[in-house]
Order: sequence, then C-alpha cells, then structure tokens
Amino acid sequence: MKPLRSIHPVKKQPVSPLTKC
Repeated sequence: MKPLRSIHPVKKQPVSPLTKC
C-alpha cells in the first residue's frame, strides 16, 4: 500500500478522481 504504486495506476487509468477519493 505505497503512495507511489497508487499514483502509478491512477495516472495510467482514466479513473483518477475515483481513485483519489
């Protein structure tokens, strides 16, 4: 559960606002 790993998929996926929430 690292922040870097979460940012990687979030930036690659179109669900940026959904993952950020």
